[in-house]
Amino acid sequence: MSGVTLENLVKKYGSVQAVKGVSLEIEDGSFVVLLGPSGCGKTTTLRCIAGLEVPDSGDIKIGEVRVNDMQPKDRDIAMVFQNYALYPHMTVYNNIAFPLKMRKVPNNEVKLRVQKVAELLNIAELLPRKPGQLSGGQQQRVALARAIVRQPKVFLMDEPLSNLDARLRLYTRAELKRLKQELKITTIFVTHDQAEAMSMADKIAVMNAGELVQYAEPYVIYSKPASTFVASFIGSPPMNLMKAAVSSVGDGLSIDTGSFKYEVPGEDVKAIKDAGVTEVTLGIRPEDLILSTKQTPDAIFDAEVYVVEPLGASTVVDLKMKDGLYKAVASGTFRVDVGSRVWVTFAPEHIHVFNTASGAAII
Repeated sequence: MSGVTLENLVKKYGSVQAVKGVSLEIEDGSFVVLLGPSGCGKTTTLRCIAGLEVPDSGDIKIGEVRVNDMQPKDRDIAMVFQNYALYPHMTVYNNIAFPLKMRKVPNNEVKLRVQKVAELLNIAELLPRKPGQLSGGQQQRVALARAIVRQPKVFLMDEPLSNLDARLRLYTRAELKRLKQELKITTIFVTHDQAEAMSMADKIAVMNAGELVQYAEPYVIYSKPASTFVASFIGSPPMNLMKAAVSSVGDGLSIDTGSFKYEVPGEDVKAIKDAGVTEVTLGIRPEDLILSTKQTPDAIFDAEVYVVEPLGASTVVDLKMKDGLYKAVASGTFRVDVGSRVWVTFAPEHIHVFNTASGAAII
């Protein structure tokens, strides 16, 4: 097994710079997700690692070996694509065995390795069938088996779950997490689905417009987003972001969104003053807004209920404010009528403050 290192990776298509100086250290045996919206450069980065694209500059290392000039077949990687790329005329057994036969592995070893990986993925009974006789989920597991049977140094997966229905995607995510723990092979997984990233990754590399904007454990990405882009991209519903003015109140600071004022806790005052800004973006996650149908002494503001979305275990409440709509997540038992008023509070430790001009996190 081997880790993967990217050093100032750049890839251009004509005048368009798809990947802009990405540097990334992926530890041996870890599961890293490249996450971002369409066109952010995540698939191009993966294809450069695979050798399917040639970078314009920068280095790619697998283990200690620079692989920029190596052919894909010589990099000892296995790739799982979105469309599975199975051979329709071959049985499942022959699809899985194909990369071993290409490497002239002895037949008795081929049989052992195919059987072992088929049992690992619970597809042993499918070995005599052809891809056209399989469901989408079964085809996806065959594609995984074909990658695993090679015993590569690195797995590269390009949105392999996107063709599955929602229920099967949940099941397969759990299967991939179990496989990761059993196989301990370095895996780089591309997706635009934050739930896939949060549930499976050891670390998430969030990309936007060809740049790496944050690289950290899922909990850190969620609880300490590095920018307004990360804050708005991670979370469902996404973080509420409000433009606000900063003013001095004695030795402290006050933040005014136009809908409410918030006194900055003492430990955060210095960070905002050091940033030297008079306008910030205040961020609060919907689940950190606490709603009450009655006025409470600690209420920070009140709002009109604009829309109520019951989701079973939780209820999303859209709050109409002077500066726009905020979303709050309450329990599934919370009951409130559209048009009524609710009182809202939140804990200071759940507040995020960003530099409005740069988008970078201050607190």
